[in-house]
Amino acid sequence: MAVIRSLTRLLFRTSRADYTAGDALAYLVLGAGGTVRGMKKLVRLAFLAQYDIEDGRAAEYLCGGRPLMRAEFRIWLFGPFSLDIYGALAGRGFSARVAREGDRQYVVIESRGRRPGLPEQAARRIDSVVERYGGMSGQELESLVNTLLGLDEERKERHAGQPVRRYLEGEGFETARAELCEKGPP
Repeated sequence: MAVIRSLTRLLFRTSRADYTAGDALAYLVLGAGGTVRGMKKLVRLAFLAQYDIEDGRAAEYLCGGRPLMRAEFRIWLFGPFSLDIYGALAGRGFSARVAREGDRQYVVIESRGRRPGLPEQAARRIDSVVERYGGMSGQELESLVNTLLGLDEERKERHAGQPVRRYLEGEGFETARAELCEKGPP
């Protein structure tokens, strides 16, 4: 009987939406081979996992009624940014080191161990983003995201610090919030 209860708890833990931003980021980084080159790239991949933007329409994905990556993104001078991402990296089994490539310097973010258990739909969304965009550089992702959002220098300055959701609504995007995860038993 104890074995059945343990298995039930394990199964429902991965179907419930009680994971953290650190769990979602670890899942993303480990899905990218355990290493992501640059904070810009990591933040943009997390943004693309949480938001789907195309042709004036924007969907923010939720899991358990909360943002998929457990992050609030704001408009910043280089595009969407989230302090929640930086905070999560400081609090969970991540390491960072500075790397150089020619005269360019960047941070390499690493995560080791097993991928955290996320609800299946959340895991699928993150996996699809890593598969589709993981081969792009941080600079390429920045350009892509800024283009999808219609962010030019003037808009970035005018909306700096504003939540992405509010920016999208103010700029006339058709917005929706899409729940990905079924709620498991308590």
